[in-house]
Amino acid sequence: MRPSVRQRVWQSLISHKKKITRAVWILVTLIAIAAIAYRLVQDWQEIQTYPWHLRWSSVLRAFGIFSVSILLTFSVWLLIVRRLAAAQSLATHARLFFVTNLARRLPTLIPYLGARMEAYASHGLPREITLSALTLEMVTTVIGATLVAFITLPFGPFSATLQQFPLPTLFLLIIPILLILFPNWFFAALNVVLVRLERPALDVKVSRRDMLIWAVLFAAVWANGGVLYYYLAKSIYPMPSQALLVVMNAFAISGVAAWIGQFLFFMPTLALRQLMLAYLLSLGEIPFSAAVAVALVGRLCVTVFELVWALLSLGLSRLDPKVS
Repeated sequence: MRPSVRQRVWQSLISHKKKITRAVWILVTLIAIAAIAYRLVQDWQEIQTYPWHLRWSSVLRAFGIFSVSILLTFSVWLLIVRRLAAAQSLATHARLFFVTNLARRLPTLIPYLGARMEAYASHGLPREITLSALTLEMVTTVIGATLVAFITLPFGPFSATLQQFPLPTLFLLIIPILLILFPNWFFAALNVVLVRLERPALDVKVSRRDMLIWAVLFAAVWANGGVLYYYLAKSIYPMPSQALLVVMNAFAISGVAAWIGQFLFFMPTLALRQLMLAYLLSLGEIPFSAAVAVALVGRLCVTVFELVWALLSLGLSRLDPKVS
């Protein structure tokens, strides 16, 4: 059966979109690499002479702070999944969540989405339900990051922008507020796009109360992430206590930028987030060389911490007789 004219048009648009996406990804990546290389060359003397010493006490403190964040994230995931489907054992959810969470370290969202959907499908949860839960998770985490970025904006590198354009800056809150107030409108619009692309629609019905609770919890995760990076920064560079909100703002803004990059251009979240974080920190309290070190050390520590929690979840799940 030959595809209709409309189907051929959509297929052509999708094909062109992929080419444009690839071109944009390559261009942005090259610009980012060139920008960071230029700054590294400029600050090379300082980088060579700077005493990079990460204290282990700071690493242990960072692990405790990170543990709060990942347990909060797991709690939100648990609330979302149990809102959409029948409950499974807590140990099963923990094992599936913490192990598949490692796939977020890979480029683009595809490995993460595929790992989480296949893991839950092996336990009887339809892929459509898991994809709906993942979509809710991503939407609410972006809302949470946006809220933290806005609340800490007066203390961040763009505080002058807020003072000069206070009313236009308020428009940054319109999208997250609308998503909280009218979540089902968003998913209805998303389903129209999915149907046009000949993809299965998402079966999502959530209340404003659900969205508000999940967004607030994710805002706490992003705020705590800022605390994590503050202490990591403090371990390699003398940071005043008032710089905490600066780091928190930079962390939240870099997170929003990374998620938008993923949604629109499928750019690698980790690279974009670390580049943005280093740049924003360098606008605040930290020289660029130290800012790059903080971003890299933070990413390394977080990856190791996630691996530790994945191993812990495997050990705890074996204590539950319901886990197969």
